[in-house]
Amino acid sequence: MKHDLALTGLLDRMHIAVRQADFAALPALIIETEALLNILTLSDAATLARLKEKARRNAACLTAAARGVRSARRRLDEVRNGTGLVTYDDSGNRKGLDSKGGMAKRV
Repeated sequence: MKHDLALTGLLDRMHIAVRQADFAALPALIIETEALLNILTLSDAATLARLKEKARRNAACLTAAARGVRSARRRLDEVRNGTGLVTYDDSGNRKGLDSKGGMAKRV
């Protein structure tokens, strides 16, 4: 019983860390979680269901955080490479800005 409460607390701490983007805290929490999982014995179905639900919640948050990080990295690459600004013509088609004209030349 003591170990499952500790595991519940660790899963909650992981969830908070991901939601606060404290990714540096995750490796230590993962090590603690794995250590507890190695010694945990569950005989209570309700406790197991609760732990599974918390693990699913954390997995969903981690997946969303990973998507956000990838999106931010793509956007940074676009800005660095000068492809971050896209305009559209009168027909609604994407039109990139060339370096020879456009806003910089007019200003």
